[in-house]
Amino acid sequence: MAAAALLGVPASAGAHASFLESEPAAGQRVERAPVRIVLEFTEPINARLTKVALIDVASGEPVATRAATAGARQLELRPGRELARGAYRVRWHSVSSVDAHVREGYFSFGVQTAAVGTQALINEGPLARGGWVRVLARLGLYATLLVFAGGLLLTVLLRVRPGRSWLAPPPAARLETGIDSKAAEARAATATLVAGSLAALLGIAVAVAEGADAAGGLSMAILTDFLLANPAGTARLAVPLLVAGGLWAARRGRSGAGAVLAVAALGAIAASGHAASAASPLLAVSSAWMHLIAGAVWLGGITLLGIAWGPALRELSAAGRRAVARSVLPRFGRVAVYAFGVVVLTGVVNSAMELASIDDLWTTAYGRVLLAKIAVVMVMAGVSFAHAGWLRPRLLRDMTPGGERAARRHWRLLRFEPALGLGAVVAVAFLVGFPTPPREAAEAQAAAGAQKGCDPCPLPVPRSGELAVADWTGKRIVAAWIERRPGGLEGEVRLMTRGGSPVDERFVVEGARLESCGQGCRRFSVDGRPDALRVRVAGTPEPVELVARWRAEDNDRARNLIAGAFRRLRGAQSVRLVENVRDRPGQASEVIYRMEAPDRMAYRTSIGFENVLIDRRQWLRTPGVPWQEQAPPRVPYRTENWLRSPIFIQGERLLRVEDDGDGRLAVVAYMDSGTPGWATAWIDLDSGRLRRMRLVVEGHEIEHRYSAYGKPTSIAVPVGAR
Repeated sequence: MAAAALLGVPASAGAHASFLESEPAAGQRVERAPVRIVLEFTEPINARLTKVALIDVASGEPVATRAATAGARQLELRPGRELARGAYRVRWHSVSSVDAHVREGYFSFGVQTAAVGTQALINEGPLARGGWVRVLARLGLYATLLVFAGGLLLTVLLRVRPGRSWLAPPPAARLETGIDSKAAEARAATATLVAGSLAALLGIAVAVAEGADAAGGLSMAILTDFLLANPAGTARLAVPLLVAGGLWAARRGRSGAGAVLAVAALGAIAASGHAASAASPLLAVSSAWMHLIAGAVWLGGITLLGIAWGPALRELSAAGRRAVARSVLPRFGRVAVYAFGVVVLTGVVNSAMELASIDDLWTTAYGRVLLAKIAVVMVMAGVSFAHAGWLRPRLLRDMTPGGERAARRHWRLLRFEPALGLGAVVAVAFLVGFPTPPREAAEAQAAAGAQKGCDPCPLPVPRSGELAVADWTGKRIVAAWIERRPGGLEGEVRLMTRGGSPVDERFVVEGARLESCGQGCRRFSVDGRPDALRVRVAGTPEPVELVARWRAEDNDRARNLIAGAFRRLRGAQSVRLVENVRDRPGQASEVIYRMEAPDRMAYRTSIGFENVLIDRRQWLRTPGVPWQEQAPPRVPYRTENWLRSPIFIQGERLLRVEDDGDGRLAVVAYMDSGTPGWATAWIDLDSGRLRRMRLVVEGHEIEHRYSAYGKPTSIAVPVGAR
């Protein structure tokens, strides 16, 4: 059913404020300093909360600018002075005027020089910008609101007769077994009201936390802009108000009115999430709303059953426990089974509208969290079947010791279900924190790919589940962005000059179907899963082989391996680096570096130059000339800074694990979108250290070999230096 829904739902138009294009264009070199910089987004933005800054890449300092709107979807940035020759980066922070979600990113351009990188999204996860606070606040809100709404809805749906709770066994059973259900009913009623009180407070906390995240601060003006500028913001404000109204009604015994207001609060939750930005918001919000209502009945009811009867089970006689199992649990089950069905069906519809394809479930971070939620729900379904369909009949009919064991397992599973339900709510709290679901992220990227004047587009940033690799012919860079599809591979191959400009030269990908995507750009699709793409470039005798096989399930492991390897490199007391640079066929240079923390480095080139750096001093010796002290470096030398990882590492992918005779090595590929460059790293799995790295960047092929981690070395002022 899920697969059919995913394949059948038509493409939607994403509605998050994603960067679309700019003037100057991302990655563009301009010869005259622009008097204004224009950013265009995919939808109307909240101009008062959206921020943009211009950074001088060389100094890292912001440039004074004035920002103003230039239409509903455009921002205009005017520098306070004429921009000098150099590379510049524009960082943007957008707040959607449709659903108030936040996105951040950057693009670069150069004035009379090459841009440093092109464009990228940053801080795209639910934990960005102190996201733990927002996740925890949402978790508390959803958990308490589901219990509150579920308690009121079940009171209405399972109304037995006036004065009698759905949690109480019939009077005859109570009389026969001596059960006092008043305490259980009181526990459930108190839990419902306490959950409502907490939900009202947490609704305020969520609105404040998300407003602070959107605007980077807190004030009444900011909260007003965030909460009243669009329907999604108003829905966030409505949640605590509706919950408070429902709580007021419930305390006065008006369960029906309280249930209506609690259900309305669930609708406000649905209207403030991703559903508000779907192509068909009415369908999306309605489905999400039904999902929440059904979840409140199912999960809220399970939780209240545990609160009401869990503490009393040990005190009840066997006959009393059977009376609860015979009357109370089936009464809830008659509603819960339908609620579970609605949860599953609306979950399928929601997933179909959120995912671009079914493999997003395991190739994107959003999909993996959604998959975890689905797994928890399925486990809960299995647990419910085990205690309701298998163990409960034995509990009711079997009085032998074996029946008692079944009874204990039955009640143990029943008490365990609320904990599983909390796991599902945790997943939801994370899902809501993603700025965009995969379908809208893919559509935003496609929209950015259709920029006017883009031939071809700026270099793409690797998407989730995509491998970015490159090689060098000695004259041209050949880069590919590769995605897996059912039965094969597809993606994009680009041909560029040494400086990164597109080249309109003929090239083919062996065995692939090709179509043009601009100058020096071809979209390809190939059947099967070859180990490599063979790209033949006109005028080059041998094809370039781009690796096309990777472990898609190990993306997180690849990310951790790269981060750990650079962390160990940066923290090493000493290290030896041999660097080989090839910038044209038949020409190579070698430099051997020795580095000693915290502030010493010495190197020697293959043609005899030697250099020593110690903090703010440096000495140079050329062949036939004694050591001489040079002018101090602009920035004091620090080993940890020199060995720092690139800032814009993206698309880490584990290619394979191999054995080189000295140990097992993980081979990891990634793209540095800031340079831009493409790297393959060999990481020792025993020590986690970086052993080797190969980079393709600006027409150079660079190889690094690292050794002698932590080995004693001595770097001192050269003898006889002047």
